[in-house]
Amino acid sequence: MASNERGGLGIGSLVGFNLALMLKWKCRFFQGSRLLWVRVLNTLYGVSGGFFHHRCSAAGDSPWSRLLAADAKLHTTGVVPTDAWKRCVGNGRETRFWDDCWIGNRPLRMVFPRLVALDVDPTCMVADRWFDGGWRWQWQRPLLV
Repeated sequence: MASNERGGLGIGSLVGFNLALMLKWKCRFFQGSRLLWVRVLNTLYGVSGGFFHHRCSAAGDSPWSRLLAADAKLHTTGVVPTDAWKRCVGNGRETRFWDDCWIGNRPLRMVFPRLVALDVDPTCMVADRWFDGGWRWQWQRPLLV
């Protein structure tokens, strides 16, 4: 938009501003995995609130569905790179091993669904699996190689 000096209203792009505010909700979603509203969205839209399920992004007319659709469009058009949203693991106590996007572009639950099914605790945190500089696995049965 044009500035006041150039005869405009002096406001920026409302579309761009709206997209920025919508993406702020995405940040809040991934930062507050234990909050009630985040757990409700995970229940309604699946793992990670539907951000990594593109078929779910276009479905529905709720505000969250529109946010998912806008997010998918920003990724498919290349405005926001697909690997721009990764969780900082830190000590691993706040990062869900299978459900959070912390390695690659999708949650490990989507990449390795059969391993998730074999895990004794599929809701485990990264800290539960990393111990003394190595990975510690707990499977329901021995893995077939």
